[in-house]
Amino acid sequence: MADYIIDKIKIKRGLKANLPILEIGEPAYCTDTKEYFIGTQEGNILINDLSEVTSLVGEKADKTFVDTELGKRATKEELQQTNTQLAATNTELGKKATKEEVNAVSSQLADIVINVKSYGAKGDGVTDDTTAIKNAITATPVGATLYIPSSLNWYVISDTITVNKNINILFKGKLKFTGTRDKVALQFTGMTMCNIEIDQIFDQVAVTNSTLGWHGLENLAYTGIELVNLKQCTIQVNDVRAFTTGVRAKATGGQGFWFNHIYIKQISNARYYLDINTDGSGSWLNGNYFYDTSFYAGTGTGSSYASSSSEKYSIIQTLTNGNTYTSNANYFFYQKYEVNSNYVGGLWTQVKLVKAIGWIFKDYRVELSGGNYKFADIDLTLTGSMDNKFIPTDSGGLTKFSYGSSFSNTQNVSYAYTEIANLEGAKQYLILHETNLRGRYRKYQDAYNTIEGLVRKPLSSTSLTEEFGYEYKTDDLIAENGVTISGSSPVVIYLTNLTKGDTITIEKMHHSGTMFSNWYKPFDLSDVFCAGGQIDGGKALGHNGYFDATNNALRQNTPTLNDTFTVNSSNVKTIAALIAGTLNGFKIYSTNPNIVVKKTMNPSIFKRQGVYVRSIPSRTLNGYFMPEEIVYNENTSTGQAIGWKLTLSGGVLTWQSIGTY
Repeated sequence: MADYIIDKIKIKRGLKANLPILEIGEPAYCTDTKEYFIGTQEGNILINDLSEVTSLVGEKADKTFVDTELGKRATKEELQQTNTQLAATNTELGKKATKEEVNAVSSQLADIVINVKSYGAKGDGVTDDTTAIKNAITATPVGATLYIPSSLNWYVISDTITVNKNINILFKGKLKFTGTRDKVALQFTGMTMCNIEIDQIFDQVAVTNSTLGWHGLENLAYTGIELVNLKQCTIQVNDVRAFTTGVRAKATGGQGFWFNHIYIKQISNARYYLDINTDGSGSWLNGNYFYDTSFYAGTGTGSSYASSSSEKYSIIQTLTNGNTYTSNANYFFYQKYEVNSNYVGGLWTQVKLVKAIGWIFKDYRVELSGGNYKFADIDLTLTGSMDNKFIPTDSGGLTKFSYGSSFSNTQNVSYAYTEIANLEGAKQYLILHETNLRGRYRKYQDAYNTIEGLVRKPLSSTSLTEEFGYEYKTDDLIAENGVTISGSSPVVIYLTNLTKGDTITIEKMHHSGTMFSNWYKPFDLSDVFCAGGQIDGGKALGHNGYFDATNNALRQNTPTLNDTFTVNSSNVKTIAALIAGTLNGFKIYSTNPNIVVKKTMNPSIFKRQGVYVRSIPSRTLNGYFMPEEIVYNENTSTGQAIGWKLTLSGGVLTWQSIGTY
């Protein structure tokens, strides 16, 4: 037998009668019996249906090989006769190949590297290497590696290069696409547990001038790299430049795109930089990890990109051809979102989500200083999005970045909907802290209950000033750890001096009993109630809830201890927050420390911190009053008592007037 070398594998070939004892893991092919053997500790073992080895032998049949026994070139047909059932009985030794023995051949196969230059690729910046690269792909057996070596010049491709089998990709050479701008340059589809490494893929204009590279971005189908229905693959890309869509991760045909790790250092001069796409019925894209990407625009002097009017997205989720799937658990780490001061083009949104659950954006850096940008946009017209989080490393210093004003969605909602998305890291200021409601509770007549320092508002009222200082209930409202404030007469807190994008959180101290939702009543610049909770054609507040038409208020979907909402319009002047439940206090936080908090809009009811009553109290100690305590009269008409003081005289507690108006 003679030796035939294929890259790193030596294959013996000859007549079966001349088959020697093979080394462990050493393969051999018998030309007369069409059998394939491998050496083991127990001797030569017959191997059948080793399709990867068959492919290897078949694709290398054009190499020169001289059979020293027969003195002639081996034919392709002779080299391809190994495709019968795996683990067939070895007729000479009467035993089956072990898993370890088969793995030994597979391990050698993984070392196979197919160099595109062996198939005619030049990488000289002039020759069209499309056909050579396609031929090399065809020649690469499953499990092997397709290799484009580095070159001082560019490999030119004029048509889509598609890889649709489980091979590894090592493209060290830089690629220039010269085809029509309605195609995908590089497409990888249906691959599982493969490694894909690409140095650079540029549109030809960007090769000429990488800063000014620009061709109009006329067709979103024009894509640098498209990853389709990949599973458990690792993708590493250095630079994608000047394609209308830079990189597209896509699930289509009712299949999934899942558990992939995708590292992209930079995408430049695109409209859709990174498109996360689910296409057609039943397709899904979950559990993927995206790392390290800088979304960059060449905006140097004279750049057409910097002034282009088209809208742009750094990361955009798209649903096409009837897909309605809510993609979940995709993660984005260490991204850099940058719009520099030279950019004066169309609106550039950094993150656009349509239907997403549990997407995490973490440790990103933001440098937004251009003229027209938005940080995040969530489309609430398609229901299903929830529990998405944005956790930045920093905001890039002096870059005009504001968490509130930079986060919005297509229903004029600036940021809240915390069940849908939450920008973590935005600083919140404590603007009100109400404590010890139980100690401040008083019952001044049999059916009149009040809390020192707080007033009530009729739940259905649309008047900014309508309010009263009591709750009408015959039962005592004091509870074990608080006071029960009914939903029909909630406590009111007014928040004014608002700006668009202000995010406000109400935190209740709740211990027992009934938990109520909060209600919110927005009022415009003229102190007129925003009918239906709407203003400027959209929702006045971004909030996890709905408009309660019966009570003329925005209301939480589900009662919770913490509730967050956001001001969506600069035309909202005041919000009346109505709070109820069994509480011992509450806190209010805001991203805007300049919000003004008021406990009443009617000075005649509430002039100072104290207990306000409608008339002289009829209760003393049994109303939870203490001797020397003063209450104030809500009625400030001439001749009316200013208030009353609980006085102990002769062992008897009585209320004495402290003067009249």
